[in-house]
Amino acid sequence: MPDHSLQTQILTRRQYMHDRVVSHEDYYRQFVTADTIRVVDQVFSLERLTAALENDRNLNSIPLADWDAATFVELRAWPGDTRFRATLPFNRSVAAGAGESITRATITCIAKCAAKLLVLQRHTHLAPA
Repeated sequence: MPDHSLQTQILTRRQYMHDRVVSHEDYYRQFVTADTIRVVDQVFSLERLTAALENDRNLNSIPLADWDAATFVELRAWPGDTRFRATLPFNRSVAAGAGESITRATITCIAKCAAKLLVLQRHTHLAPA
């Protein structure tokens, strides 16, 4: 995976969805912060994420309900209220600059990207030299 720690240009939703010049991983990686990775690690654990990635590169063996429970809270101010508040920290200014809408799907994609980065970082760090 490319290192985006020095990335200065925001990858836009148009580049990702319409122009198809940006990969799914690269697009969502730009929203991940150290806090995103920390929260994903606390909620899911490295062991669970590693096992899930070995099963499926898209982490679909972890139920969507688990991702939802870990990343947002429903506001439910009145019956039928479908608003929610994201509880997963992520780079909101980059998301705004990219033209991204903050939906449950967006938050899940950011969380899954953080999970993959966590597993990669830890396993690279633990790998024998």
